[in-house]
Amino acid sequence: MDFGTTNPDTEWIVDIKITGKSSQKDFFLRHTFSHEYEVLFSSKTIMPDSTVTMRVKFKPRMKGAFKENIQLYFASMQEPIIFPVTAFVEYKNPADNIPCPTFS
Repeated sequence: MDFGTTNPDTEWIVDIKITGKSSQKDFFLRHTFSHEYEVLFSSKTIMPDSTVTMRVKFKPRMKGAFKENIQLYFASMQEPIIFPVTAFVEYKNPADNIPCPTFS
């Protein structure tokens, strides 16, 4: 996920689709997103051949280069999925204190 150089038109909220490719249901266990994000899931249970949404709101606290490797842990995996996030923060979102929109 690359937010590029942030400006007033930056999309601060991103929806990431996670699809279950297994023949059994799976469970999202945890992530290593830092305090720079707010993260919501449409469900933490992933049924076979179904999709859930991970909604991520980026809330950088400082300006400058930003790079972080997020780890996503699922019950069916021995190792986490590494999810790189990058940005160059030149502009901070004035609405970052507004909660991430829910799925309802």
